[in-house]
Amino acid sequence: MSELLKSIADNPALTEALKELFLKQFEDQGNTNLTDEALGQVTRARLDGIKKVNQAFKEIETLKTVKETPEKDNPAR
Repeated sequence: MSELLKSIADNPALTEALKELFLKQFEDQGNTNLTDEALGQVTRARLDGIKKVNQAFKEIETLKTVKETPEKDNPAR
């Protein structure tokens, strides 16, 4: 499984697409028929889910095998 996660980490476009897809699941559904207590529970669960998704992608980022190198200016120019 870690080889699969490494391939995801090495592909920044795939990583961003997956993260965006997962975070989209925590968007507000617009249910206005909730009590204050239920709304608080939904909000806490949503925030906890977002936090866990972000933590998971930070962990995936540590598996990256292709290191990004900044472009260096050519001193000959």
